[in-house]
Amino acid sequence: MEARDWRSLSTHYSTITNYNFRDSMDPRACALIFNESDEILLIHRVKNGGEYWVFPGGSVEPGETAEEAVIREVREETSLIAEHVSLAFEQSNDGRQESYFSVGTVSGEVVLGDGPEKLKQCDSNLYEPQWVEVTMLASLNLQPESAVRKLQRLIEQGELRMLSA
Repeated sequence: MEARDWRSLSTHYSTITNYNFRDSMDPRACALIFNESDEILLIHRVKNGGEYWVFPGGSVEPGETAEEAVIREVREETSLIAEHVSLAFEQSNDGRQESYFSVGTVSGEVVLGDGPEKLKQCDSNLYEPQWVEVTMLASLNLQPESAVRKLQRLIEQGELRMLSA
């Protein structure tokens, strides 16, 4: 299939499914936010009958650094103001570059922000930011699994706390 045909097909598919192919391959920046109660902030997702959890985050927009993207995404998805972000780890996930940042300081109250997620919110597409006990990570359908394994390894080795301090 020629590149032109692929672009045409992806544009057509995007139109009928509301799926954004550009966002699917843009680099992604995600936040690792902990509180004093050893809880991590996650986004509980219910989409088309499926239920899962994700880290707050999203695509790095053109002209934006990954650090700027994670701060913006935290505000859009949780209403929190994030400061003092440090790169915890990076990975490739199905060909998409992902950067995970430890967030040292946040202020505000956790509620769904005014980003695109709020506009997409409906009965079949829910976004719910929630604090979850770190000990519960293994029992959640938290995606992507490869990032969960890396996060658990950092926690076990005590390295993540050094990044958050």
